[in-house]
Amino acid sequence: MFYRSTSAMAPPSKNRFKRQSRIFSQVLYQTLSYKDRSSGHSLSEANKEDPSELSTQVSAPGVLKIFGCHICVGTHYKSVLATATSSAQELLKEALERYGLNRVDVGHYVLCDVVGTFAGSEKQWKMEGLRILRDHEKPLLIQDLWKPREGFSRRFELRKRSEVEEMTAEDRDTITAGINAQARKLQRNRTKGTMTPLMACHTSPPSLRRTVSETSLSQAEPNGGNTLRLSLYQSPHLLLLQGYSQQHDRLVYLLNREQHTVGQRTQASKPSISLSAPDILPLHCSIRRVKLPTRSHHRSEEKLFIEPIPGASVSVNFSEVGKAVVLRHGDLISLGLSYLFLYKDPLKTQLLPTQTLVKLKAMRRASEPEPPRRKLQLEFDKANEDVLLRRIMTLIEPTGDDHKLAPAFLLCLCIQHSATHFRLGDFGKLLLKATKMVQKSVWEKTNELAEKQSLHQDPVSLSRFTISDLLPDLQHIVFWMSNSIEILYFIQQKSPVYIQNMEEELDIKGSKESLFSLTITASEEAMTVLEEVVMYTFQQCVYYISKSLYVALPPLLECNPFQGEGRDGWLSPPPLPEEIHKVVLIYQAALDLLHQYDVHPEVTSQMFAYLFFFSNTLLFNQLMEKGSSLGCFHWSKGVRIRATLRVLLEWAQSVGLGPLADQFFCKLSSMASLLAMPNSQLLQMTWPVLRSEFPALNPAQLNHILTQYQTSSAMGCVPAWQPSNNDALAAVRTGEAPDVMQLTWKTSGWNKGLDLGGQRGSTQPGRCL
Repeated sequence: MFYRSTSAMAPPSKNRFKRQSRIFSQVLYQTLSYKDRSSGHSLSEANKEDPSELSTQVSAPGVLKIFGCHICVGTHYKSVLATATSSAQELLKEALERYGLNRVDVGHYVLCDVVGTFAGSEKQWKMEGLRILRDHEKPLLIQDLWKPREGFSRRFELRKRSEVEEMTAEDRDTITAGINAQARKLQRNRTKGTMTPLMACHTSPPSLRRTVSETSLSQAEPNGGNTLRLSLYQSPHLLLLQGYSQQHDRLVYLLNREQHTVGQRTQASKPSISLSAPDILPLHCSIRRVKLPTRSHHRSEEKLFIEPIPGASVSVNFSEVGKAVVLRHGDLISLGLSYLFLYKDPLKTQLLPTQTLVKLKAMRRASEPEPPRRKLQLEFDKANEDVLLRRIMTLIEPTGDDHKLAPAFLLCLCIQHSATHFRLGDFGKLLLKATKMVQKSVWEKTNELAEKQSLHQDPVSLSRFTISDLLPDLQHIVFWMSNSIEILYFIQQKSPVYIQNMEEELDIKGSKESLFSLTITASEEAMTVLEEVVMYTFQQCVYYISKSLYVALPPLLECNPFQGEGRDGWLSPPPLPEEIHKVVLIYQAALDLLHQYDVHPEVTSQMFAYLFFFSNTLLFNQLMEKGSSLGCFHWSKGVRIRATLRVLLEWAQSVGLGPLADQFFCKLSSMASLLAMPNSQLLQMTWPVLRSEFPALNPAQLNHILTQYQTSSAMGCVPAWQPSNNDALAAVRTGEAPDVMQLTWKTSGWNKGLDLGGQRGSTQPGRCL
């Protein structure tokens, strides 16, 4: 700026004076209120302005009025310069500066598109609808594309973000009409963790309230000067129930084109419906409109089909689809792991199918947090202790429908109450008393079973012995075995804690070493008693189940597993031969029995390890001793034995015992594979090759099988099968001890235990009490 003396300044010219006078008049005009300005306007000027747009006027293009009565009391509006490309974010910053606010606080304010009317005799402004403008939206472009209904006006207002969000949260739509009203209600309830059943839509949708999704559904095109207005209430659409990105996902996606592509937007892919989850492919699926002929053949009916791209995860009503399927009103569409849409066609019907409502309610129940679990307690007086223990021992009938671990759960509660509420030393006495009662009950049941089974010792009775005759008596043994395991685990975990608390209390009250040592001795004796009970019941179960297998297994060597093939095999799988069916029935009955009484999985695995070991040993010894007389050392018989064994292994695999069966049937499987080998291939193999191919067979067993094979097949001596010098002595040694499986027991480190403290474990008897 240059400074001169006043004498050197020349008076303004006439044209310059007129221009400054016109600028001053415009500025003065912009500061007047709307009411004063409208009264001072001529009638011809008023006719040129659009009464529905209060933030702009034809006489002042490029000037946008932003009303701020909610920001600055007494201020009607401020004007900012704007173009068709000006974004809401830019105009918001300019408006803050015009109102004397800091541009840095732009995040605390929002620019709102407000629709309302002038009501009453004083023409007071009354808001009817409000929508927050997104940062990238262009207010002047929205004015051109979206017009208020006749009788309403629109203006842009500056408001505090907190006030608008609070007003939106308190808003309740009483019309309950249209897709946006339902969408807002569903989204609000989902946030609160509840779900309101969807109601039917009315025919007249609200035209004043618009969501962000509704204004950004697609680009409208002018047609002969008229604005093309898309309506959610006349077009099929997808309603977002679950999304991935709150910033990028829309609430509603219109399906108003002939074809839509759905995918993740990249530089090379520009889908019409863009989703942002990482498991969404650049081109995930397509939704296209297809005209199908109707029954009258004079009209065609339009249907929407969704077609997934190979490799894309697309499900309709939670059933994955691999080809194009037709969409029906109320279908639930899942895209990837994050997106869930509800397909709605307002032209067909307004009521959602019952099936959809049921699935939405199921989703709600699955998402609800589990209610807090109560901590159960059992309180009793010392005088009633014996009566309570006897009642617990007879409370549950093993063959009934009550929870099978209820006695263990109640006894553990008694132990817990005694250790925390009774006198020092009473805890150890209760332990011994409870475990002795369990031991006595087990002895009585096993003696009853032994007396019954003594009647089936003769060969005739033994041949008619089945697993179904055994199950009623085994139920009592398995019942107490399962409960004893749980009590033993509880004592192992809790007894050290109770004894430590007892020791601390004794230190305070004075030394009582005898009482302390008696409690430790009682705890150790109780655990010893329970270990004996578990071992004994386990052995009894293995013995009686093996007894039934002893009758059913030998016929497998003469079984023909192929007898059911070739008879309508394409309609249904052939039935198992009777010999195989009997063995599988015993295995399955034993597994069901252990599951029914909630036996610990490790105990179940150990029991089946013994059963598989017994089965393998019995069949292998039968082959070694009687294989020649039965004609088993032949290729055709070897194929049958291998097929029979494969059926047993497949059953074990189907119930989760496959690795266990493979381990303990290894020797029999090796022998069956050797016998099923074609003669031409077997003759080419030497002794070292056979030893490496069948390591489960020791030299004596392999030599015996090869010798019997040569004799049965009349092949004569095969020099290549002669044992090597290293194995010569071992191959002729026939007095080796048979394979024996030692019974080892491990109860420490199990993850299973009774839940007495409200924490969820793998076994929870308290849920069924």
